[in-house]
Amino acid sequence: MPAKITTTNQVLIEICLELGLELEVAKIYDFLIKKPSSNVTDISKEFNLSRQKIYKNLNIRSQFNLISKNDIKYSKEFIVKSSSFLLGLVRSKNSKLANLENNLKENLIWLNTPFDKKTPKIIDLTTGRNLFISYFIELYSNSKQEILFFGSVMDIAKVIDVETLNLVISLRLKNKTKHKVITFDKDFYTFDNSKVLRETILIQKPKNFISSYNVFDESVVIWNSNVPSCIIISDINIINMMRFQFNLLWSETGQEVNDCGISKHSTRLK
Repeated sequence: MPAKITTTNQVLIEICLELGLELEVAKIYDFLIKKPSSNVTDISKEFNLSRQKIYKNLNIRSQFNLISKNDIKYSKEFIVKSSSFLLGLVRSKNSKLANLENNLKENLIWLNTPFDKKTPKIIDLTTGRNLFISYFIELYSNSKQEILFFGSVMDIAKVIDVETLNLVISLRLKNKTKHKVITFDKDFYTFDNSKVLRETILIQKPKNFISSYNVFDESVVIWNSNVPSCIIISDINIINMMRFQFNLLWSETGQEVNDCGISKHSTRLK
């Protein structure tokens, strides 16, 4: 008679529960991992369960095939998948959840959901310059999607020093995150953008222009160059809307749109 097992792998049990297995099945799996040669009689004695209930609870073919009946004639033993197989199930589930999360973020703008209740953060760029620079570095460090910018790069360069600008470029390149820029600044347009994963389109400056904006993964930053101040918005619906509008404008720059003052000049990565 096998010795009574008193040590339970709680992590293994919790993983089985997260995968959707019943608690009794998870405990039986844990038992069989430790005693792979055990049969239904051993399980019955260990957990004080009837043989019928054991077979019913295991529901052999529907529990990810973690436990299956040995098909050898007259055999009472079970075949148990290794804990490495269980790890594979966890990774598969995590991958599916990550894909679903990304799809949800991309489609939230089309869903009938209320706006997030996160309050926009307003920063005075005169008194709160250091605070903003810390935010700016964090946003460039965390963004994986293309970072978008519309407006005057030279206005922003008045607030952020060259050392910080070089730092955020290096962080973006480290993440292999591309940068798209629609700007009015002819001087900036002449830079060698291909070396820094940047695409730039030059347009004529709209009349009465006072604001620029950045679109990051989880924030939109709107700059007012006259005040000077900026607003950081973390509402996913607004982020998706601004990204959609930027990309729409970006695609239109390949056409002759004189009434919008859009130039056909561009530097695009090949």
